[in-house]
Amino acid sequence: MNRKRRSIRALWKTALCVGLLGIAFHGIFLQETRRAGGFTEAAWSRMGRAEQWRAAWASGPRLVWERVRNTSPLEGLASVACVGLILLVQAARWHRLLGAQGVPLSWGRTLEITLVAQFFNSFLLGTAGGDLMKAYYAARETRRLKTESVTTVLVDRMIGLLAMLCVSAAMAAVNLRLLLSAPRLRWVTAAALGMFLAAAALTLALLRQGVTPFSDWFRKRLERSGPGRTLLRSLSAARLYGGRPRLLAAVWALSLLIVLGCVVQVWLVARSLGVSHVPFTVWLWVAPTVICIAALPITPSGLGVRENLYVWILTAPGIGVAGATALSISLIAFLGMLFWSVVGAAVYVGFRKRHRLAEVAQEAAE
Repeated sequence: MNRKRRSIRALWKTALCVGLLGIAFHGIFLQETRRAGGFTEAAWSRMGRAEQWRAAWASGPRLVWERVRNTSPLEGLASVACVGLILLVQAARWHRLLGAQGVPLSWGRTLEITLVAQFFNSFLLGTAGGDLMKAYYAARETRRLKTESVTTVLVDRMIGLLAMLCVSAAMAAVNLRLLLSAPRLRWVTAAALGMFLAAAALTLALLRQGVTPFSDWFRKRLERSGPGRTLLRSLSAARLYGGRPRLLAAVWALSLLIVLGCVVQVWLVARSLGVSHVPFTVWLWVAPTVICIAALPITPSGLGVRENLYVWILTAPGIGVAGATALSISLIAFLGMLFWSVVGAAVYVGFRKRHRLAEVAQEAAE
């Protein structure tokens, strides 16, 4: 029954993803068809709704493809390479967190699991779905530090998300006049700031408070059950980081470097499509904001949510990017991530085989 419910839920999420993508594409096709056909407002309104839709889906895909085809290959390839550098820094950040807990995971294995997680990020809900695989494989690498291994994934995600939201909040202040000029930008800014406050409070509680919020009575109740003891152990492991400011400073610096890499990737994609009028300071707000909101577990890999956000934000007055270009920025940036997901899939095939052979050899030795 549970498997059936999960399958139904996955189908609903996939349908939502397709529906959101359809809405984004439909709106862009309508705009591009009207622009390319030179229709006036009166002429376009005289066409029936069905006629408008037929014209949009007949010529819209070709018009959008022509825009994508004219991208600069040099900047497009640079954006793909940028994603690879982001994954390297992500692996370095997680490796530092693992080492602090004494988890015996080599740098090579850490990088492998990071690439495998990138593969699963493309198919599981939100952009954090690969963390489930990171936690799974990290826990299998040790027998006595499984809880600590899983905790490193949670802390890694929380610090990374907080860094993204912190940059988004800081750049919202820098671009305050622009963000207040359009209602849609105000709504997106308010949502991102709300996420920032929630993430900051949760991260502070996770790293600084540990198990201290629990009363002695409640702690003893938790210690009576296996899940309760695991929760207390996980909170204690997270609190270890709060007591090591130098480690947190290094991890925070790596997180900010990852944020910068994500912004540069989107900026390079925009430049490859001829978008040069948008200041880099605006991209420093746009990219982290979209990434954080799309990370919510709504659709697989945030598809549909991300595309609508980019179109919603970039076409706003004051930014003025064409709808088809805004959609193309999102899709091409996603293709860069997808390329490394394919690399992660190849690593996953070999990783599973080697991992299984190592388990068999260990069992035989024992």
